[in-house]
Amino acid sequence: MQKPLIPSLITGRLAQSDYNRALAPTRSVYQAIDKQLKADFDGQIGKLEDLRSLAEAHIWKDLHGDWLPRLEKRRDFLPKFKYLLRDALAQARWDPYLEYLTNTVIAVVAIPVALDFVHIAGPIAGSIAGIAASKALDLMHKRVRETTKPYTLFFQGIRQTR
Repeated sequence: MQKPLIPSLITGRLAQSDYNRALAPTRSVYQAIDKQLKADFDGQIGKLEDLRSLAEAHIWKDLHGDWLPRLEKRRDFLPKFKYLLRDALAQARWDPYLEYLTNTVIAVVAIPVALDFVHIAGPIAGSIAGIAASKALDLMHKRVRETTKPYTLFFQGIRQTR
């Protein structure tokens, strides 16, 4: 009953009211399903609204202004999109540990740089080189984190609303 009407409904050749009227004789078949769908919807609408609020706060502009249009027009964007999501999910899950580990790695790299410069140019040059190396690595780390920060916050928010 429905299948032959759907193309006309979607293309606008058939009004929604005419479609509903055509289905009226079979309405009773769907009542049990309709009740279950309504109950499920009513039970989950709060979570859906929370999810939408999180999306609006953190990813809406990128999602609707960039990602979805690019995904529709360019298939080659899909791997980058998957990478962004994977990276944000990892950061959302492991954020405190990753931050500690990254800071430790920055220190481990900066200290030998400083020590090498101490031997080459003296303690003042060594201190400056160590600080410069630490600051440069920290800046690179912050730039990477800034690119995925909204997505990380979105995924962290999702975990809290479950």
